[in-house]
Formats: sequence, C-alpha cells, structure tokens
Amino acid sequence: MRPLVASVAALVCALPATSWAQRACDDERDRIEDAVNRFREDDFEGAERGLTFASRSCPTDPSIEGLLGLAQSRTGHLVEAERHLQAALASARHPWIVENRPVLERRLGELQGRLGSLMVTADARDAVLLLPDERRVVLPMSTPVRVQAGSFTLRVSAAGHREATREVEVAPRAVRRERFELAPTATPDAPTAAATAPSVLYLRDQRTVTHEVTPWRTVGLVTAGVGAALAVAGVVQFARSAAQGAATRDASTADGGRYGAWATWRQGFGADVTADELCAAADGAASGSVEVLSQVRGLCADNATTRATALVFTLLGAALTGTGVAVAALAGDRARVETSAPRVVARADGRVQGVWLTVPFQ
Repeated sequence: MRPLVASVAALVCALPATSWAQRACDDERDRIEDAVNRFREDDFEGAERGLTFASRSCPTDPSIEGLLGLAQSRTGHLVEAERHLQAALASARHPWIVENRPVLERRLGELQGRLGSLMVTADARDAVLLLPDERRVVLPMSTPVRVQAGSFTLRVSAAGHREATREVEVAPRAVRRERFELAPTATPDAPTAAATAPSVLYLRDQRTVTHEVTPWRTVGLVTAGVGAALAVAGVVQFARSAAQGAATRDASTADGGRYGAWATWRQGFGADVTADELCAAADGAASGSVEVLSQVRGLCADNATTRATALVFTLLGAALTGTGVAVAALAGDRARVETSAPRVVARADGRVQGVWLTVPFQ
C-alpha cells in the first residue's frame, strides 16, 4: 500500500510542472487547483468532490477523468474509479495521459483486482435489481454490471410480485450469474413500492418551498383589522346611546344637571311622547326656562352625536372589514422555491441497461 501512496503523491506533485492549469477548462481552474492541493493533503474525499463538479463543466478532459479516477480509488468508489480511469487512458495522445500513463495503468490494474461482474436475470417482466451501492438496474441486462468483489445482498422486485433477496459472493475478476424467480402477490395489479420507485427520484434537485405573505395580502389584513376596530367602536357608541335613552326614561325632577332638566321639560307633554319629539320641541321652543332648555338641548345634541357616530363607525367598519377580507383572500400567499444542486449524479452507461448513480461527498 505504501508504494501506491507514494506513486499517487508523486503524480500529484508533478501536476504543476505539466502546465496543468493551462490545459484545464478556464472556468474550473480554481476548483481543480483546490482538488490538487487536497490530494497533497491526503483529503481524497474533498478532491473527489471538487473534481466531480469540474467534470460536469469539462466532461471531455482526460486529465480530469484520470485525477477523478485516482481520487475515487482512494475513497472506495471503485466502480466509478475504473470507469474514469478507462476513459482517461482511452485518450492515448493527450500529453498529461502520456506522461502519467504508468501510474494510471498501475492503479487501474490494482483496483480491477478488487472488482467483479454480475449478471442477473429474473422471470418477471421489468424487474428491478437493487445493488448494495443503491444503483438500480432494470432487467434483463444486456451485459454484466461491475461491482466490488465480496459478499453482499441482492434485492429484485417487480410489479405484482414479492421482493426477493439473496446473499451472493462475487470473486475478483470473475462473473457471477444469478437467476431470480419471483413469486406473484395476491393482487398482481398492485405494484410494490420498491418496484414502482422511479430511478428518476434520485435525479431530482433538493427543493425547499416557503410561503410568504404578499404585500397585497398584508394590506388586506390590515384593512380588515381597522374595519373590525371601527365596528367595535360603533357597537360601543350604540351601547352608550342606549344607556342615555334609559337614563332619560328614569330621570326625575329631583335629579340635578341635564337629566333633572329633562324630567322638568317632559312634565308638559303626554306620557306617549318620544325622546325625539321632546328634542324637536325643545329646539323650537320660544318660551320657557332658559336654563332648562339649554340643558335639554345639550342632552339632545349629545345623544344625536352618539347615535350618528355609532352608525358611521358600524357601517364604515363593516365595509372596511369586508374589503380587507376580500383583498387578503384574492392576494393569497407567494411561494418561493429554493433549489440546491442535486446530491446524486446520474450517468448513463451504454454497457448496462439502467443508470449509474454516484453520490458526491458533501
């Protein structure tokens, strides 16, 4: 293991001397230089993360493919490492590949000794094979799929069938063949969750949806609140007017102030006369006690103002409340969607019917 670490370190240290930054994509220069520094620090996960993003902008750069394969060979992603190293070595005339071919080929040969192949068939139509690294492969396969050698569990599911699991052992550099026979379920038309889970789910971005109150809805809510306050004030004024009416009915000449004057003024009228008629008579009276008339007119004016205020407040409050509620309902909320980069990278491979899924380190 020590010679391998030394050879990889020597390869990374030689990068600046081969005009690496000049051959890389200009937009990814900083990211690639950061990945090189992480190589020097033995931070292979950080190097893999940076090179994965760089490869999206420079998918045809063999040097990025080679470095990414080296990083993945150290982080345990051997299947992806083999694919990237093979793609890099396919560029026979690329200067960086020519200079570093011995290291790349040696590393590819070492990790291929830890890989095997798997060929799976099933008797159910459109069955889905779930590999230990969460890759999903739709059966039947056209060619074997590459996996890390060793023992692991295979899971195969299909619509209308029970899921089947099996422990298998794949030998290094060998091809393991397995056939699954799935038992139908009691309701063949009801697909299982594993069989119907679309692989595209792994390709979705992470989205966060938040709902914000729009300015117009805020205006509507404030308007409705003001209207409700005015309506309450109108009700209070109506209650005050009713209290004044009750006080005039219970007033006696022994009372002082306005209500005593009111009782004195009422003595000259019949028992069925209304308060409004007494006020009208006081306003048109040309004779009588000046003090009594002044007190009665003041009481009538105060009650008229109270009733008018109550009516205006109530009607205006009702109108504002209705308008505010309508505006708030029509305005609604504003949805704000924040999208982050997908945590799963999907790569189609012509050798396999399905999708290769690579999870970048975060």
